[in-house]
Amino acid sequence: MSFIIQRMDSMCGAYGLAYWKWMHFDEREPVDGELEGDYAYVKAIYAMIQFAGNAPKKELAQYSNPIDMMYWVKEQTIDHPVCFYTGGSPVINNIMDLMKVPNAPQKNLYDELIELGQIKTSSITLAEKQYAIMIFTVERLAKPTEDSEFPLFHTALTVRRDGQLYLINSWDGNERLITEDQFNGKDSISYPMDKLISTGAGIMLF
Repeated sequence: MSFIIQRMDSMCGAYGLAYWKWMHFDEREPVDGELEGDYAYVKAIYAMIQFAGNAPKKELAQYSNPIDMMYWVKEQTIDHPVCFYTGGSPVINNIMDLMKVPNAPQKNLYDELIELGQIKTSSITLAEKQYAIMIFTVERLAKPTEDSEFPLFHTALTVRRDGQLYLINSWDGNERLITEDQFNGKDSISYPMDKLISTGAGIMLF
């Protein structure tokens, strides 16, 4: 059994947030079948977190915006700080730099998060029962192309439970055990369709 899986769309960030909400707050188990209500919920999240017109570069417009994702998470609970970690990744740092230039669409929000200490340059370390939305590159398109200066990104939910790390990926909706090296990007995570390589960057949840 699995959660709903990603269709031919770019909403992986929204799937990750939905999985977290269902698992952490609803204590919900994965269910078989494509539940249209679940897909509608994911689409509603994506409508609130997509870069779209706020993208610092047009190639990023389809992706989920980490700033909007953080504010969405904050709306779910006011009792826990939500932090974005760049993981020391050059490509993630480049994107964040674009978001803070003068006249960038969300510079004021970015500056606010910096002032609050909610954007950090280190990598994520998960404690027991902590969740994170991690940013990966897809191995097949891990380098810039003629069409984009950025690699192909993919986001997925991770959690540490009983001392082990688990990945819940919208490619198949299943939870799978991963190693510390896979979490940190020292080793890739293989799927039938491609491999994922962690950037070390992501949004720390709880």
